[in-house]
Amino acid sequence: MIQSDPFAELLKQSDSLDTFSPCAHYDRDGDCIEFFLSNEPFYAIRVSHCITVYYSEKTSEVVGGQIKAILEKSTAPTLKT
Repeated sequence: MIQSDPFAELLKQSDSLDTFSPCAHYDRDGDCIEFFLSNEPFYAIRVSHCITVYYSEKTSEVVGGQIKAILEKSTAPTLKT
């Protein structure tokens, strides 16, 4: 009996996933949102302590980025009573 190779099966499945949709993901541990507009190699440039922009290695166009301290910045101050 020959068993199929799980890695080979995964590669076959990934061949059918050629389409890309822009996406964003919130990382609770890092308190950041990372987003991608394109699925291509990129380089990152940090523009502030909270914002990093991802640029295409081929065209230098913006292809994504990361925004840090999402909940830290959005938490409303509480009033002491």
